Amino acid sequence: KNGTTVDYQVCFRGVGEQEYCQRDSFLIWGNTENALITVPTADLPADPPIQDQVVVDTWELHPQISSLESQEIGACIHQDHQPLEGLNASLILEIPSAGVINYQASPTDSGGCSFFSLEPVKAKNGETISYQVCFVNKVGENFCRYDSFLIWGNP
Repeated sequence: KNGTTVDYQVCFRGVGEQEYCQRDSFLIWGNTENALITVPTADLPADPPIQDQVVVDTWELHPQISSLESQEIGACIHQDHQPLEGLNASLILEIPSAGVINYQASPTDSGGCSFFSLEPVKAKNGETISYQVCFVNKVGENFCRYDSFLIWGNP
């Protein structure tokens, strides 16, 4: 019925079989005259309040790059808006014609960031190069983000 909040979780597997999940919710509002099959909210178990929100951000020095140039990728991790220092960081690069390449970075700095210097990627103009950055905390939990950049400007 109108005003009902529906909570849901979406998960996917990225490069290297790492799983990434995100919780969200939406509010039902509008025409609810059509029959909907729903479970009354009173029957659903209450979720504990979300605490310790962990956010991973990534960026590339060059969103587009030729196969002659090296790439720089930065990644930061924050928990409840506070940087996490000293976490190990890894990057899995997926190249369509060459397979998977693994990179390791120094542990996160005081800002919660690690940086990766990638060798030039041999690929054709228009190919998307996917990568996944993962941080591992002290108890072995992985926090990952999947992103990509474009090969363009080859002679």
